[in-house]
Amino acid sequence: MDTMTPPPRFDQKASRANDGEPIQSEIAALKTEFGELAASVAAAAKSGVEELHAAADERTGELRNFVRANPTQAALLSAGVGFMLGLLLTR
Repeated sequence: MDTMTPPPRFDQKASRANDGEPIQSEIAALKTEFGELAASVAAAAKSGVEELHAAADERTGELRNFVRANPTQAALLSAGVGFMLGLLLTR
């Protein structure tokens, strides 16, 4: 049967007194790394938003072309979608 030994006691006051400077440098390094990570996430998000805008613009153009080519079908389709949404939202 395995018995677990408790971890050695850690004297926090002594550790803080002796290792204050290395901890500060680690904190500074972590701040720098976090800033770089935040910048890369922001850049990726901006790129994704730009791609979504481009795709939305393309789809809008396709929809306009469809409506111009098939006005009756587009009107009936819009009426059908509106009717279905009305049914779903009133329940």
